[in-house]
Amino acid sequence: MQNQEENNVPLEQLWTISEGYKDGYEPNVEKGLALLKGRIAKEQTTDTTKVLPMPRVWLTRIAASVLFLLASGFLFNLFVDKTAELQQLATTDQLMENVQLPDGSTVWLNKHSQLSFPKSFSGTERIVHLEGEAFFKVAKSENQPFIVQMPNSTVKVLGTEFNARAYGDELTTTVEVEEGSVAFTATETQKTKILKANDKFILNKEDATLSVLKSLDWKDVAWKEKRLSFDSQPLNEVLAYLKTNFGVEVAFEQTELGDCLFSTTITDNTPESILNQVSLAFKSIELTEIDSKSYELKGSCD
Repeated sequence: MQNQEENNVPLEQLWTISEGYKDGYEPNVEKGLALLKGRIAKEQTTDTTKVLPMPRVWLTRIAASVLFLLASGFLFNLFVDKTAELQQLATTDQLMENVQLPDGSTVWLNKHSQLSFPKSFSGTERIVHLEGEAFFKVAKSENQPFIVQMPNSTVKVLGTEFNARAYGDELTTTVEVEEGSVAFTATETQKTKILKANDKFILNKEDATLSVLKSLDWKDVAWKEKRLSFDSQPLNEVLAYLKTNFGVEVAFEQTELGDCLFSTTITDNTPESILNQVSLAFKSIELTEIDSKSYELKGSCD
């Protein structure tokens, strides 16, 4: 611009022109750049060292485009700077074990779950976001509470061990406390319940009702264990565990089969291993596979 007096436009004028260039439309950056490159190519001579002078209107358009790209770049960098600090764990059909968070807390992430957390915990709180199910062993920090934010509730602790389940397609959100205590808050009603060791909390998503049970069930955190021990567990409970955690359904031909007491130790926590042990434990029970996700039981407990 300084070398071409006829096209020298003061910076103040360019700035004034560029202020309103977006009024009334939403620019298509990729299309605009493509058009700009095409026009520049048409104006170039076969001698690449010589460039034809650009009319004033071209300089105005380029200045506006540059300002737009600079502004867009700033916004993009601002977004990246804020979100780049977040880490995300995500699982599909396999659980994730013993993951260390930046504060020294340990998490087990169940199948089809997501956990987001910062690269480092700063400020007065340690906040993570959960969709799905996870078991937390939280490192103690009196001055920095650990907060798990779920789609419709929040769990706040200082240091404890607990399980949280909040899958989007389920009608309830549950929290089970193994050690210490937690404060559970329902987002919609802002009601808070204090849960202590061996308490289980259930939030009904449809009517926002809260229920507290005073004893944990073996099924609540069995999903994170590779080794399971069954001590006179009714088959109803064992098969309910298969449905909840693996999506495997087992139908009974005789309803009394659900009362059969099952005792064994499983070293491989999979539906196949559990059902195989059921067949071995009850010689009078016949297990039929309908497909990979459904089975049928016939016979008796003898």
